[in-house]
Amino acid sequence: MKRALVLLFALIVIACHQSPIVPSLRKGFITGTYATWEKGHLFRAWDTLIISHHSTDPYFFNVTRISSFQRIIDPNFYPPAFVNSRWTGHYDPDTHILSNTTGRPELFFVPGEYTVNADGLLYERIE
Repeated sequence: MKRALVLLFALIVIACHQSPIVPSLRKGFITGTYATWEKGHLFRAWDTLIISHHSTDPYFFNVTRISSFQRIIDPNFYPPAFVNSRWTGHYDPDTHILSNTTGRPELFFVPGEYTVNADGLLYERIE
């Protein structure tokens, strides 16, 4: 009988600490890989955002940004240069903004379209 009460108490504690927003954020539109690219007469640029879970808090996410830039001066294509950066952001479900305190760009999510807007660039979800 004691074991059953302890087990029941443990299940109640676990159930009380789970947020109903967790499944929609974790399996929904925020986590994933988003990409954009741009091509000009003298350059090509690719930008990728990889967003993953940070902790048990449903509103914190890790963001990895991988950017590359390639100069094109006819007829030469120069090797691309890569820049990687990482930060942690806090998601506000009311405004759909993932913000941070490190000076990185805020990410504006459009839930129904699986897109992210950052610094005027529109990223589309690819994974």
